[in-house]
Amino acid sequence: MFYRALMKFAAQHGREMRLVVPGPESSVEQFADTVSIHYVAAKNSRIGDPRYRVMWAIGKTGLAIRDILRRECPDVVEISDKYSLPM
Repeated sequence: MFYRALMKFAAQHGREMRLVVPGPESSVEQFADTVSIHYVAAKNSRIGDPRYRVMWAIGKTGLAIRDILRRECPDVVEISDKYSLPM
């Protein structure tokens, strides 16, 4: 809900915003002209809640994340997942 509100604010003010999140398959959801969500295919967690998907900065998932970052050339990168992506 927080990110949807943030994306709505960004769109209303003509700001660019991209989210990169784990999903069952890779795809892009265009939220507005300047706002989109990049879903990266990620496996379900084997620890804790199995509905949670984990993006690792290595392997196919890591390559997909790096490709998105190269394409988008962000000025700022915020990582909310302090477990698997900081590396």
